[in-house]
Amino acid sequence: HVVPTSWEYQFSSLIEAWVLVVLKDGTTFAGYWGGKSFASSRSDERDLLIERVYEIPETGPWISTNKSVLISGGEIRTIEFTPTR
Repeated sequence: HVVPTSWEYQFSSLIEAWVLVVLKDGTTFAGYWGGKSFASSRSDERDLLIERVYEIPETGPWISTNKSVLISGGEIRTIEFTPTR
């Protein structure tokens, strides 16, 4: 394939989505991925900047925290993407 990694493939075409990031220690971050979010393209230093973080209550919709988060790629277990539309 012309794109060397799934990381680059996914983030090169991702415009906006809801993301759910689970870290290796079980910590979860829910967020909005949009124009102010960023994924590094360096293979030796993967990281994500999620522009808007949300709290996930037991029931009901996500709640905006008006915060962003920078996550080191080495700490990520999984990332789930849900289209905004």
